[in-house]
Amino acid sequence: MRGRRLAAAALWVSASLAAADHRNLDSALPLTVEDAYPLKFREPAFQFLSSYRNLRGGGRQGEVLAELEYGIARDVQVNLATHLFGRTRGKNEGSGNVEAGLLYNFNTETLRAPALAAKVEAEFPTGVDSSGVDVTVKGILTKSAGHHRVHLNLGQILAASPQLDERKHRWEGVIGWDRPVGLQKVLIVDVAARESEKRGDPVATTVEAGIRQQITPLLVAYFGIGVGLRGGAGKQPFSVGFGLTRSF
Repeated sequence: MRGRRLAAAALWVSASLAAADHRNLDSALPLTVEDAYPLKFREPAFQFLSSYRNLRGGGRQGEVLAELEYGIARDVQVNLATHLFGRTRGKNEGSGNVEAGLLYNFNTETLRAPALAAKVEAEFPTGVDSSGVDVTVKGILTKSAGHHRVHLNLGQILAASPQLDERKHRWEGVIGWDRPVGLQKVLIVDVAARESEKRGDPVATTVEAGIRQQITPLLVAYFGIGVGLRGGAGKQPFSVGFGLTRSF
């Protein structure tokens, strides 16, 4: 009986490691940082995210997002996401924009060179206020050192129809770190900075921390919190999010 239990435990651990070979960090989950690795070829995954944040100057925002990812080719991942529900400052926003993206991994890291990837995302507005498609172009770097991994994300946001007081081009950057804690848990920390939409506003900077917990070989849960450091008048924003990823 004991031998069977040990064999079952070994099989579970083996399946867990096979299902989580790149730790699956992407911006749809509670933390902003992404890694440079796509899903495996022909591997689908479904993600669900619920988040809450307070806003600078007062007010609160809640959001529910669903995303489907797929390894459409070797080293290429596509994703399609939709905002199922949004509520800002007590007003129900209903369903929101649809986002589509593609990530291409150029290489697997070596002892000296990091893994590099490029990502392009398009946000398609819905409803009567539709004003064009915003596009984000991003470069992603991932480098390991023992059990530790460091990530650098640099992106440019191209607004389709900015207002007179808004920027047409905005930059964003994230530096992050993650490390396994035991067999099924990963600790994640990042610092994210983004140029404000409005001209003259300072860069918004946020510190985030979270946990990736593998529940089964195919189901992973995420929990993350964020605290704003600067970026405009009013109290510093606070955010909390919970996410699930189910592979098939």
